[in-house]
Amino acid sequence: MREILFKAKTENGLWIEGDLIRYESGEMAIVENPFSKYGREATEIARRTKVIPETVCQYTGLTDKNGNKIWENDICRYIDANECRIKEETFVVKYGRYAELGNINMGFYIDWIKTDYYRSDLVFWVENKNIEVIGNFFDKPKPMKEEQ
Repeated sequence: MREILFKAKTENGLWIEGDLIRYESGEMAIVENPFSKYGREATEIARRTKVIPETVCQYTGLTDKNGNKIWENDICRYIDANECRIKEETFVVKYGRYAELGNINMGFYIDWIKTDYYRSDLVFWVENKNIEVIGNFFDKPKPMKEEQ
């Protein structure tokens, strides 16, 4: 069974991760530790934290070369090192519909910052290449836009 987690920023700027709760009012919260010896309901009452809805990111189920979780909206670096040159590319992890090899797919994909000729499927790059999380779109929007 895959791990379904979310993370988001609180109003004081801290990131928290856990289960996502969406209220009828449109507000959202994260339950940091969904299970306790008193049961899920008791934990939700005690440990839910309101978050900024625009910053909610889902865990992809994948990790980078250093064992760090890869989340939606993470900025990652791919380094292609061969005997002639070292090439570095960066990308943002996104979720949604994307085209790949003539097919329309739905899921986590790569949004390349400087190029669009590489494959977009995230799993290919994580399992076969040298990928490293270097930040998050919400924490580093200016440096990412300057690279474009």
